[in-house]
Amino acid sequence: VESIFASGAVGAILVAIAAIFRERNVRRKHKTQRYQSDFQIGQRLRDELRAEMDRR
Repeated sequence: VESIFASGAVGAILVAIAAIFRERNVRRKHKTQRYQSDFQIGQRLRDELRAEMDRR
């Protein structure tokens, strides 16, 4: 059980880091035009991540 939780937690952390980096890169490239939609995508990813962690 512990190993399953550990691998799941590591995967979730990697997903979160990837989302943060993607958001930063997008922000740098198109500051205003796609900022809002990508921010919403980031919010959705964070919500899914939070829900996933709550399930464990």
